[in-house]
Parts: sequence; C-alpha cells; structure tokens
Amino acid sequence: MSNLVLVVTDHAEDAETLRNILPKATDGPFDIEWVCSLAQAVQRVKGDGIDIVLMDFFLPDSKGMQTFDKIHAAASPAPIMTLVSENAVEVDLAREAVQRGAQGYILKGYFNNALLPQALRNTIQRKQVEDALFIEKERAAVTLDSIVDGVISTDGEGRITYLNGTAARMTGWAKEEATGRPVSEVFPLVDIIQHKSFDNPVAPSIIRWRK
Repeated sequence: MSNLVLVVTDHAEDAETLRNILPKATDGPFDIEWVCSLAQAVQRVKGDGIDIVLMDFFLPDSKGMQTFDKIHAAASPAPIMTLVSENAVEVDLAREAVQRGAQGYILKGYFNNALLPQALRNTIQRKQVEDALFIEKERAAVTLDSIVDGVISTDGEGRITYLNGTAARMTGWAKEEATGRPVSEVFPLVDIIQHKSFDNPVAPSIIRWRK
C-alpha cells in the first residue's frame, strides 16, 4: 500500500527531486502531491488521504513559524516534517516546530540520502501507533468514568496519573489538579477508630542503606 506525501514548497527543484526519489524508494512506495502556497496546503490537508506533510517555512503567502502553525492546525492527524536549508534561522525554526508538534526536519541538501524514505516510513508508522494508543486510552477513560467505583492510578513514584469521575468526587480534587501530585496528598488514609492518618500503601517507600 502506497503512502501519500504532500510536499508544500514553492521551490520547484526541491519538489521535483522528491518526486523523482520517493516513488522509486524501496521503503515506499510513496505517491507525491505538490502544492506551492499555504492556502493550497491548508485546503488539501483538510481532505482525506494525506499520510505525511513535508513543508517549507517560506511560501509566497506565508513566512516563518506561522506557516507551520496553520498547516499543523489543519493537518491533524497527519504528521509533519519541515524542509530546511542549512542556515541557523531555518534550523532554529525547525527545532521550534518540533516543540510545537512536528515530527522532525529534513535538510534540503540531503534528499538523495537513502535513509530519507525509511525516515518517512517510520514517522508515518509511529504516528499511526500513537493515534491508535490515544484512541484506546480515550475508550478506557470513558469506561472508567462510567463505573461507580473510584479509580486512581499512579506512576512508580506514587504520583497521580489518573483518577476517574467517582474518585474526583470522593477526594474533592479535579483531575487536572490532582495529576502529578503524591497519592498521599490527594487520597490521605485515616484510621476511623483512632482518628490518625497512616501511610498510603500505594506511596513508594524510602529505603536507607547503612554502611
């Protein structure tokens, strides 16, 4: 099954190079669509079938980080990789884009690198796995929120990672506020006979070694 790559650049030479390389790649096959403006890119990514977007920051109708932000907002859930020249300004933009959700960046002088098709394939597959896991997590959250028992989960350090609606009502903590806090703070345990608090068994213990 081929993957559809949307190339967003007004540099015809770059687009033509990718058109010549990717459809023949052993890690493909890849089909290529090319648009040369932000307006065309936003309209296209809102449709179906795009598996990954390769985009330039500088287009006739948009420049810099706003180009990425607008394509990223429209392209979800398709992953995006940026195309950059080897200069400090564009590399800095590419790194900032990664912080905002890009999957990585590709240097324009290395389109002929044999690892490029593999990188695209891996990025597409990784995004598909992430999306599938997100869907399963959302389904699990809906299920847990529908039961009458309180459910609290923690990480290995005893900090809250999740609590369902019942647990939120029982503890008085909103989910967002409880996340990351120690379970002993969110759900303190009290001996109802002696009216004394005691350690929560979920909280991690501290072991001190003596020489």
